[in-house]
Amino acid sequence: MVKKRPNPWGDVLDEFSSRLCNAIKSPAFLVYFFIGVIFIGGVGIWLPYFSSDDPNPVFMESQNVFTYSFAILGTLAIEVMLSSSVSKYLKSLGLLIGAIALVFCGLGYYYIKHGNSISLNIGAFLTLLLFLLANVNDEKFDHDDSSAPASPVGFESARKDLITDKE
Repeated sequence: MVKKRPNPWGDVLDEFSSRLCNAIKSPAFLVYFFIGVIFIGGVGIWLPYFSSDDPNPVFMESQNVFTYSFAILGTLAIEVMLSSSVSKYLKSLGLLIGAIALVFCGLGYYYIKHGNSISLNIGAFLTLLLFLLANVNDEKFDHDDSSAPASPVGFESARKDLITDKE
């Protein structure tokens, strides 16, 4: 008898799209991602361009983009090893995207060490996408909807007509 595995791609793609939607729906995550990770974390990429005395500075210099991407990929790899709550299919997809990003970054840096490498920029984009997908569902980005404390009975108000005496 032939072994037939179930196809998990549908579930993985649903999780992927759900996480992208969660990123868009969370202002806290968007601030964290764009200001914290890209603007402040990427200071080594954009600052040399703006502070250069060279008449022809290169934006997104290969060396800078490579170290930025490699640092994020390394952190994500350690996070995957320590995490036990993520499904193995999602981990597998993350490792696949991370490996593809690492190949793009490595080849881009190998061939163009000084200047701007399209391959390296694709790898950096995949790295940032992977970082977004890995961190968007963190509880610290959840919005607390409860404006009033919960009642001890679990309802807004008790309905006396539903209370019966069984004695």
